[in-house]
Order: sequence, then structure tokens, then C-alpha cells
Amino acid sequence: MPNASTVELHIHAMLAEQERTIISERTKAALKSLEARAAAGDTEALEKINNRSQALAKVRSMLNRTKGHDTQRQQADERAASVKDTIRLCIHDGASSLQAVADCLVARKIPTARGGQWSPTAVMRVMQRLGLELAKAASGPTSL
Repeated sequence: MPNASTVELHIHAMLAEQERTIISERTKAALKSLEARAAAGDTEALEKINNRSQALAKVRSMLNRTKGHDTQRQQADERAASVKDTIRLCIHDGASSLQAVADCLVARKIPTARGGQWSPTAVMRVMQRLGLELAKAASGPTSL
């Protein structure tokens, strides 16, 4: 429909909306009928309702899990951003290892996200999240 006029596009949109409404009404009527049959004791209808309920619960739990992971990721990003300047300052002040950065953060009384003390692993994970690296020591050939 690359050459459709705005009137034609509006007509198609109206028809699509009407079709959605009809499908919705038909689905709701079918579910009411199924529930009525289940209430009357139809075992097949009971089984269908049970299967539908289980499928909906599964989808909802997956959606909630995804939302939870997104929230945790966002909170971790915010926490990492809050200590970014301090980590940079520790590195600037001469911290050349993850342990040295962890010690620097502990000395500045900056707790981890859970209120604990910094470990090299925790520092490494925050630095990876922030895209920070420690300055590599110059290692050249040693002469004897």
C-alpha cells in the first residue's frame, strides 16, 4: 500500500480495529461458555480451563522474572556509577591491583551494595560493568 491515500489508510485502520473487537468479543463469549460447561461438571471443559490457567501462570512468571532481572541490572548499573569516580581516584592515587582498589574503597569507608567490605572480585565486577581497567605495568625484557 505504498500509494494508498490517507482516507484508504484510515479505512484499513478502522477495519482492523473492528476485527480486533469482534475477535475479542468472540473469545470472551467462548471463555464464558467454557466456564459454564465446567461449572456444569464437563470434565473436558475443566481440563481446558486448568491448562489455560497453568499456561497463563507460566507466562506471567516468566514476564515477572524478566522484569526482576531488568530491575536488578539497572540497580547494579546505578550502584556502579555511584562508585565510579572513587574507583578512578583510587587508580589515580596508585592502586595497581584489584586488591589495592578494594583496600582503597574500604579505607574510604565505602560499603558494597549489600553493606559489606570490598573484595578483589567485587571490584573486578564493578570495573567490568563500568568499562574501567587497571593501568598495565610496563613489562619489558629484563637484562641480567
